Parts: sequence; C-alpha cells; structure tokens
Amino acid sequence: MSADNEMYSTGIDEANEKGQEVIEIRVSKVRAIIIGIILFFGAFNFCLLWAHLSQLKIRFRLESLDQWMFLVSIVLLIVVHEALHAVAALQWGKVPFNSIRFGVNSKWLVFYCHCDKLLRMRVQRIVLLFPLIVTTLCASLVFWLDPAIWSLLLFSGTISICSGDVMIFLKLQRFGGDDRVQDHPSEPGCYVWPEGQTPLE
Repeated sequence: MSADNEMYSTGIDEANEKGQEVIEIRVSKVRAIIIGIILFFGAFNFCLLWAHLSQLKIRFRLESLDQWMFLVSIVLLIVVHEALHAVAALQWGKVPFNSIRFGVNSKWLVFYCHCDKLLRMRVQRIVLLFPLIVTTLCASLVFWLDPAIWSLLLFSGTISICSGDVMIFLKLQRFGGDDRVQDHPSEPGCYVWPEGQTPLE
C-alpha cells in the first residue's frame, strides 16, 4: 500500500470510529468508455448540425498537414486538460502548488491531476468542469476557423475525454456545496465527508 493510500485509509478509519459517514464516489471504467463514445458521436453530430445551420463548408479530405495538426492538438489537449484541473484547484480551492500531482494511471491508461487537499463541494464541481468548459470553447474556435475533418474530430474528442469528469460531477449533485471532498488516491473518484465532518477532526 502506498503512503497516499495509507493516509486515506487512516483518515477513513478514524472517521468511521467517530461515527462519521464517509462516502466513496467512483466511476466504472466500462461506463466511462460508453459515455465517452456517446459524447463523441453526440458532439460530432452537433458540430455537423452547427456547420449546416451556419453554412460552414467542412473539408472532409484529411491532408498531411491536417494529420499533424490533429496529433499535435490531441497531445496539447491532454496536457492542457489536466493543467486546467490544477489551475482551478489553485485558483478556487486555494491549495498550495505542492498539493498538486500529475501522473499516469496505468490501470486506466490516462493522465491525471491529483489534489491531496480537502475541497468544498462547490469548488470540486468547478475543478471537474473547468477543463470541459475551456477546452470546448477553444476547440469550437478552432473548428470555426478551420472547418475540416481534423478539427471536427478534435472538437468531438475534446468533449469525449471529459466523460469521467462529467460522471463524477453528476454523482456529486446530491451533496451540499459545503460538504468536504477529497480526490481518491488511485482511482477516478473521490471521498465525501458531509458538512462539518472531515478526516482531520
């Protein structure tokens, strides 16, 4: 067991001994993939409709330059997506920079941004959706400036990779804005302590 897992386990055990309710929120890998596919094709068709209504002519031929643009954009998207999670935690959560950690989840084969500090639920919601909002706006602008198949795929992929964030966000809607939440140390998800209850009490 890693030091992070030990810290979380100890915090939860202490909370349980005090009669506190600690709720674990996690997402299924299979469901996240399914939701990601649904979001991809939903975004793809939405973009086609948008182009049709605005009379944008999409270039469906994938040129060599387009392929490179797509590959570079996807790499940048992944990096920026996780960086935006960190920016939101730093800006609205007021956490110190050394509480932010980046890495690769070998089980899910995804990059991640992890914050080891407790956040209020209203802040966690911002942290979850901030990358979706910013990257979607940027991908929309790219598609508008260069309506081509590569930018259409980029727009769809931008929304699709947020499937896990969206699922966690929806699972957290039943909690109050002042409830405390902490990232899960090794899986996509988090632990929730109801208002007034934290592992530090």
